[in-house]
Amino acid sequence: MLYFFRLFGRFIRVTETDAGFNLEHLNKDNEVQRVDKINLEDLLSFSCFDHSSKVLTKTRFIFRSSGSVTKLTLVHKKRVRGVELQTTEAIDGILEKIAAFNQQGSSTFIERTPSFFSSRAGLYTLMVLAAILGLLVILSPAKTEKIILSLFSLVTMIAVMLLRRWNELKQIRNQ
Repeated sequence: MLYFFRLFGRFIRVTETDAGFNLEHLNKDNEVQRVDKINLEDLLSFSCFDHSSKVLTKTRFIFRSSGSVTKLTLVHKKRVRGVELQTTEAIDGILEKIAAFNQQGSSTFIERTPSFFSSRAGLYTLMVLAAILGLLVILSPAKTEKIILSLFSLVTMIAVMLLRRWNELKQIRNQ
């Protein structure tokens, strides 16, 4: 498979191999500058923040091997230098390859770890934000439109973060 992405201003070509996949960092002339090899046998865990959302513009992968951590940020559905990026298909391909590896019954199992918002620390952070918001609502006179609008915006942001947390935990359970 061949896909192009943008990572901090660079293209990345993802190619599947028998042992996993390669992340080839390309320069402006599409020449390979660096290759990150992700070997599924060496992979201990990975994290992928809720890639199924239709409003996301980026997806963040974190691959943890025995000695290294590889981070990858993928941009969704844009045309860059005349190339239409097919990020969703590539992410689904990576997740399917990892799921197929896990179903082979190998001695190693690649665990999907939750991102920050789906972790226990993220839950506590969201609870603190909700408590602060509750205190602001109780303590504010809420007589002007600006205060009501800002409180509504804060409630909406917390609700979106909770919904993304719920979606990611559901995806992890289904794998």
